[in-house]
Amino acid sequence: MSNLIKKNHAQDALDAQPARHERIITAATVMSDSEKNELGVWEQAHATGDGHYTTSDWPGWDAVINRISH
Repeated sequence: MSNLIKKNHAQDALDAQPARHERIITAATVMSDSEKNELGVWEQAHATGDGHYTTSDWPGWDAVINRISH
């Protein structure tokens, strides 16, 4: 892969981050109690403050976002 393609791909990923965070914020306001509990359990195990994971890394966000997008 050329450096230009790699650079464009990296920029596309950076450009997508604000939109994803906006969707997460919206999703957080309409989460079910079950989803909130699942997020809490995941956070305790993974978002430990070591910098590897944050709340926005929770794998359940896609399901919540998909649910509210329809």
